[in-house]
Amino acid sequence: MRTKAEILRERLRTFHLTGRGLEEWTPERPLWPAAFREIGLEGEAPPGAWLEPLVKAAAPRRTLARDRLAARYAGLAERLRALLEEDPAANSPETFGEEARQFFDAQALRELKRPSRPKSAPDPHRRRRMEDAARELEQWKDRAAAWPVMMLFATDPPAPTAGVTITSTQDPFRDARSASVELLTRFGSARRASEVARLEADGHFDDAIHAERILREDWQSAEAVELEALPLVVVRESALRLAGESLAGFAQTLRSGLPVLVIVESRVEDLAPDLPGAAMAHPEAFVAGVTPARMDDCRTALESAASALRPAAVFFSTSPALREAELMVRTGLAPRFRRSPGGLTATEEGWAAPAGLVALEAFRGHMRVLPEDAPGQDLMEAAEYLARFAVEPPLAIPFVEAVDGDGGVRRVALSREAMFWCRERERARIVAPPRIFHPGPPANPDAPAPDQIEQARKEGASQAVHRLVSALLGSSPLKIGDLSAAMVQPTAKPAPPPAIAAAAPVAVAESAPPDAGSEDPYVESYLCTSCNDCLKVNDRMFQYDGNQQIYLADASAGTYAELVQAAEKCPAKCIHPGTPRPGDGTATAAMKARAAKLNAG
Repeated sequence: MRTKAEILRERLRTFHLTGRGLEEWTPERPLWPAAFREIGLEGEAPPGAWLEPLVKAAAPRRTLARDRLAARYAGLAERLRALLEEDPAANSPETFGEEARQFFDAQALRELKRPSRPKSAPDPHRRRRMEDAARELEQWKDRAAAWPVMMLFATDPPAPTAGVTITSTQDPFRDARSASVELLTRFGSARRASEVARLEADGHFDDAIHAERILREDWQSAEAVELEALPLVVVRESALRLAGESLAGFAQTLRSGLPVLVIVESRVEDLAPDLPGAAMAHPEAFVAGVTPARMDDCRTALESAASALRPAAVFFSTSPALREAELMVRTGLAPRFRRSPGGLTATEEGWAAPAGLVALEAFRGHMRVLPEDAPGQDLMEAAEYLARFAVEPPLAIPFVEAVDGDGGVRRVALSREAMFWCRERERARIVAPPRIFHPGPPANPDAPAPDQIEQARKEGASQAVHRLVSALLGSSPLKIGDLSAAMVQPTAKPAPPPAIAAAAPVAVAESAPPDAGSEDPYVESYLCTSCNDCLKVNDRMFQYDGNQQIYLADASAGTYAELVQAAEKCPAKCIHPGTPRPGDGTATAAMKARAAKLNAG
């Protein structure tokens, strides 16, 4: 006859494998991990604790950018009006704006002899173009003055805040995208008008050259300091709604490329740990996880999100008690991380430690609170269980220690399905993206040499282009070898039309790899992806050619350290720094070692 202990052990095994049985031991409400008692934080976070830091981060930068842009546009409008009225003071140094007066001596410029202006009035087409541009620039100041610092869209709006317009809507993602498109459309119109005003005021506007180019100008070609003049568009959504009806709108917003910031508020009872992973699937978005228990990290992440000027998502744990918020971080229920496009992802905790499951309502049916006299020979701590799980699931029953309503520590057994879930969360943990491989010296005689790897990369690129051409034309117009030669040798490119050839850079040949014995820096332009990363380092050293691919315009326009930094940032690894010029103080031994890897790669 089986003893009571044997029957209990069998029922425990049955529960662990099937999630059924011992229903009388199911906890009546979610518990807290035993680590909860070790947290010394006291107090509560106010509702919407992220709003004030976000406004403080956005207001100074955007107000300053708005004032500067308004002053610049007003100066351009004045210059156009002066031209239209045949004012002899047109193009005087005083009309160049505050920024220009910081760099020019107005009196010295006034004493210079200016070229005479044509006596005839502008033709009707030019006059209409100038009047439209002046009107658009003059309207910008009135529009911008009425804009808030931030436009917030939410189904459950927070309390009113200075500098923030709040819109209550049932579809905040759709309305936020519409508002962002409207703002960017107005900004694009003003930016095109400013280009017309600048060229007309300087007497350089040419219909044949500039008319079509200016029509293609929009917000995506603007600089960050210009886009910061627009209000910050924010969506506030709960994790509960995001995991259900709002998920499609969330993904569409991150995929749109619009500078919209999404704040996801997550409570313990409706936490969905898969949501940050869904956001991370959009590589161009800024994604972060923060908690009010660690406000320094929270402020830093919000500042980065506010200045991202691209889609962004910040997951904010809203447990009112700071101890609970800190516990969500320690158990991995609300991991702290920050991922920027092209940057690393930082995290301190895993996705969902087994101890954190006891705080989730959804897993209450997968837990059993063990009595003190329950047999312990088949039990194993959940952390050790997961450590062995990677090789083979142990024949044991995992448990964690939790705090009940009376403050006592109890052992809580977990079902196998719950451990499967924890295992999947560990495998989906946020990690740093893989580093780009830089081929170095062969590890053994049979390994391919760097020049063989480089040749294979070029052949792979040429084959990809060949397949694309074949798919578009339905034929094979070029052989692979001919296409590869056309890509590697810039001289094989067809000559542009005469009108364009005169304005195109004459430095395409400089972008070709030099001879094998040369140590000069060079750029493999045909590999360039037009990512702008090198231009952010030094836009005088690098410029775009007629194909919108980078070439080395002037290696002496910057330091060797900038050249190496640009090469390291380049995702295509098409920049090779070579050796430094004599007398360059930035060419340290460490910098030369970094450059050697890039030259070899």
